[in-house]
Amino acid sequence: MYNKARAHVVVSFVLAGILAACTHEVSQGPGVATTTSASVATDRVSAQVAKSRCRRAAECNRMGAGQMYADKDDCLDRERASAHLVAVGCTNGIDGKRLDTCIDMLENEHCDADLGQVTNMPECASYCAR
Repeated sequence: MYNKARAHVVVSFVLAGILAACTHEVSQGPGVATTTSASVATDRVSAQVAKSRCRRAAECNRMGAGQMYADKDDCLDRERASAHLVAVGCTNGIDGKRLDTCIDMLENEHCDADLGQVTNMPECASYCAR
C-alpha cells in the first residue's frame, strides 16, 4: 500500500512538471497576448519584424553589393537581432495592436526613406504590453 501511494505521488509530480513546461498563449484582452514561454514569443516576434523589414528592403533594392544588406540572410540576421532587443524587454508580453502598427509601418515604408534601426522608429520602439 505504501509503495502504491508513493507511486501516485511521483506520477503526480511528473505530470505537474510536464504541464508546467507546456507553452500556450493566454489572451489578456483585445490585441494583447502573452505566452508562458517568453523565448518562444520573443523569437516569433523578432522573426516577424525581421521578415517584414527585409521584404521591404528587397522591394526597395537595398540588398546586394554596396547596399544596406549583403543579401536576404544578412538582413534577416541583423534585423532579427535588433527586434530581439525590443521583444526581450517585454516582461508583460507583446501588445498585438502595437506590433501590428510596427509591422504595417515597416511594410509600407517609402523606398526613399532612411531605413535606419527599427528601434529608432516611433512605431517600433516598443510593442510591449503595459
